[in-house]
Amino acid sequence: TAATVGIGGVMGALIAVPVAGMALSPIWQKDKFEAVLLGKVDEFPAGEFVKVVLVPGTDEPGAYVRKKVAYVRQNKNKGDDKFALEGQEDFSVISNICMHLGCPVQASSQGFVCPCHGGSYTKDGSRQAGPPVRPLDRYLWERRGDELWAVALYSLTNDGKRVGTRDPGQHTSGPLKWLYPFHPA
Repeated sequence: TAATVGIGGVMGALIAVPVAGMALSPIWQKDKFEAVLLGKVDEFPAGEFVKVVLVPGTDEPGAYVRKKVAYVRQNKNKGDDKFALEGQEDFSVISNICMHLGCPVQASSQGFVCPCHGGSYTKDGSRQAGPPVRPLDRYLWERRGDELWAVALYSLTNDGKRVGTRDPGQHTSGPLKWLYPFHPA
């Protein structure tokens, strides 16, 4: 009886450990963000969003699959972007991925609009109306000489605090944020 129970326990562990590893490993895997050139600093006029296609690792096969789009604006004043992090006030670099289901948003004179389900965002990317659950994601940027580079992607809570990157539709504020897996930031 003891041998049967022992063998059964070993067999159960051999099945359960890989399954648990596959289920839990995405929680601790960090997405590697490759720095991407946004453009020359003088290409971004003050107060206007410019659509930029981010193509990381163009020398790698399959890089076209990882293309992303960002909207870049040189801010006229430090208070133009209420969600700007300290040291990030000169430019706003906002992702074009809607925080409802991941459709691409379009810039408008009023802010950003998602054509899929009617999500609406203000000019600083905060949720205004519709089904999105949080503000648009942001890119950390840095100046390298006269060039502007995107160096990381992050998500925001509804009050503008930086959190780790989350998928569209995942809450970052309120009690609903506990329904989603833990993401080390």
